[in-house]
This record gives sequence, structure tokens and C-alpha cells, in this order.
Amino acid sequence: MVTDMIGTGSFAQHALIDGETKLNMKSAVKAFKQNNPACLDIKMVVVDKDFSEIEVLAEALPEARREISKVYGSTTFEKTHAKNLVTLMARTTDEREFDRYLQALQTLSKGKPQFYEYLESNWLSCKDYIHAWEHTSLEQQYEQPIRG
Repeated sequence: MVTDMIGTGSFAQHALIDGETKLNMKSAVKAFKQNNPACLDIKMVVVDKDFSEIEVLAEALPEARREISKVYGSTTFEKTHAKNLVTLMARTTDEREFDRYLQALQTLSKGKPQFYEYLESNWLSCKDYIHAWEHTSLEQQYEQPIRG
């Protein structure tokens, strides 16, 4: 996506690459430059996630300023924490810990009602299946030697 000074954007190029290696990124940028002769006028590039992209773009577009997308940085941070909290919720053997992780997840998802609605309908509605605190006693039961 290319955006002009007043925020009007248009599609510029889509590249499917097998892994974001430096060589693959260079090939994608080279194809972009070949297909977009006006790319010499690029003043700024916003990189969404991969720090290796910055180096490639610095070489290919030395006059352009480079920035990391602030939106991506915060969402990556939140997604990582949400995944970690859900994992902790699924693995805990204590109901109070489960509730504590859930409370942290609720705090993290403030302002994202769709995420919490998804969590409620797909996780919390089947809480009996995901928590491990009751399964622990069941596992211990099966570890007992069979007498016969």
C-alpha cells in the first residue's frame, strides 16, 4: 500500500515470499522498484513488523525515512501476552490462578469487546473442559497400581 501526503492510499504491489529472509526481501523490493518508477520519490516507509525489513529498505531506498508501525508494535505485544495468559489459564491446576489470569486477560482486552466476546463464547462457556485443576485428581487416580 502506498499513501500520498494527504493520506490517499492505493495498492502498489503484493509479493508472496517464502520466508522473510534478507535475499527474499531484496527481491521483493527490486520488483517493486522495477514496477513503480516513481518509487525514487518515496519519503517515508512504515515497516509493520520485521526489523530485517528496515535494513533492506535502508539499502534500497536510502532517501526514505523508516519507522516501525506503532499500531503493529502494540498489537504484537498484546497478542503475545494474550496467548501467554490463555496458555496459563489452560494449564493451571488452581481455580484461583485461573481467575487471576482471566482478570489479567480482561484488563488486557479492554477496548476490544470482540476479543472478550469470543473468549466468553468459545472458552469460558466450556470452562469445565479447559481447566486442569479437576483433571489432576483424575490423573492421580489412573497412576495408582492396578490390583488384581
